[in-house]
Amino acid sequence: MNAYDDQLHDQHLVRKTLSGNRISGFLDIPITTIESRLHKARRQLHRPKVRKILENLLHTPIEILEKGRKRMPKVEVRLGTDLIPMCKTDSEAENLLDQISTLRNRFLKEKQLTIPPVRVRDNMAFPPRAFRIEIENEVVFRGELLEEEFADTIVEKLADSVQAQAEAFR
Repeated sequence: MNAYDDQLHDQHLVRKTLSGNRISGFLDIPITTIESRLHKARRQLHRPKVRKILENLLHTPIEILEKGRKRMPKVEVRLGTDLIPMCKTDSEAENLLDQISTLRNRFLKEKQLTIPPVRVRDNMAFPPRAFRIEIENEVVFRGELLEEEFADTIVEKLADSVQAQAEAFR
């Protein structure tokens, strides 16, 4: 192994041992906070001054580090006003954000599909119990929850939508 192979091996070990969930548990910081900070850091890479500093620190051009890294499709769930409380409930069965996180982990383990962080937003223009799932700004599912339906229904539709476009996530 040469120095470059050693460096790649070390980076792989760091990624493997310092997954977002492990960092989250270790630092007692929500995984969503870590993911949003990583997203901000990735955006900073596009600034020439920051790029130059990182390249000097790492002794490697950023293009080499980004080579082979595939851009993930953007996934978004938009909710009507009556569905917003599903994101905040204490009950595990109804918490939409926890269920989406579980879905992402399940798809990674079972199907080797990496679903990027899912952005959940409200939309005041929607009917109160309506929701919409978008992948790469394209609506892939829209519907309305009945009174007896919960967050599980939204997560099921999200899973079906991702499964239907599986190749985009490989």
